[in-house]
Amino acid sequence: MTIGYTIGLVPRGASRPRAARGGGRVYMPPEHRAWMEAAVVMLREQRQGEPFACPLVVEIVAYWPLPKARPAWCTRERWKDRVATLGIPYATKPDADNVGKIVLDAMVEAGLLEDDRFVVQLSVLKRCELGTARIDVFVETC
Repeated sequence: MTIGYTIGLVPRGASRPRAARGGGRVYMPPEHRAWMEAAVVMLREQRQGEPFACPLVVEIVAYWPLPKARPAWCTRERWKDRVATLGIPYATKPDADNVGKIVLDAMVEAGLLEDDRFVVQLSVLKRCELGTARIDVFVETC
């Protein structure tokens, strides 16, 4: 059984904890916390039933808006075909593993997953396309 979820935010990678000066207090940056809170609200609205607590295959597809100018890493041929091919790969920061981490953390916090240790296979795809930025998540039980 495969279930899909959508996070209607511009994708971002997981941030590293920051340390406060002179105190030893560790905190997450405000941008990270704001993104997580918004993502958790969106995922909770889509929640169906109990959290997953079995082996899972998760596919994450992160979509960024198409840039106005051709990125240096994109070939001229691929740039010309960007509309026909429904976008281009997003070969810049954040790293795919950090996108996967923040999405899985949001899913755990929203109560969709009991723990991200149940994910036995994870696929993260980064794309630029016309339209709105979003993250599509597909969860399949093993």
